[in-house]
Amino acid sequence: LALGILSGLIGLAAVGCAQPAAIAPADQATDTTESVGSVEDNEYDTSEIDPADACSLNECEFSVSPSPLSSDEINRITDEIRLDEKVLSNQSFAITLPYIGSADFLAIENSNNRLFLRLRTDRNEYQNIYESDWTLWDVKAVSFEDIHQDGDGPDIIVIAEYITGIGPEGADPFSVATVFFNRGDDTFQEDAAVNQILSDRKASTINEVIEIAQTEELVRGLQYREGP
Repeated sequence: LALGILSGLIGLAAVGCAQPAAIAPADQATDTTESVGSVEDNEYDTSEIDPADACSLNECEFSVSPSPLSSDEINRITDEIRLDEKVLSNQSFAITLPYIGSADFLAIENSNNRLFLRLRTDRNEYQNIYESDWTLWDVKAVSFEDIHQDGDGPDIIVIAEYITGIGPEGADPFSVATVFFNRGDDTFQEDAAVNQILSDRKASTINEVIEIAQTEELVRGLQYREGP
């Protein structure tokens, strides 16, 4: 009987030692994601961003506060991008975004006169936002607005002029207004239906885009929200 009781106590002690692994609270969990030096296809490495530091337009005051890039900043970025690319300094800005914080919005033209729009974080990561199919004539305006006021963060409005280079009117510039919608993590996506509305209405200024957004309710059925 004594041996039986002793055996039982040993068994209970063994069970007591087999405790489950401790689970760290969400705000203390260790992120094992490997840091990436560059980012493509609209995906940031967010492993170093504390979600507690992310600012939602619904929860805190927010301003993009765009400011011109200094000549030193332009030179540093020029050293990082491709040799056939140049930064359009009059339409590139240092900004502050709610999720990633400090960043540079870059309008870039390459040797084939194609427009590229990119975001550069303070960790030298690049997000590719847009690449034009047409030949760039000029970037007329850039603005940061929460178009559909969903609290996801500022959307980016770009007014640019292009030429097709084809046919008798191939050298005549035409204006294109595009909205790049913030998906809530400071990555951006354009929407074909919205682009079509802006084209049909011949929007050619920032104010016209905002006015159309308010009257046409562009937020309805945004296609990028219905994707996989």
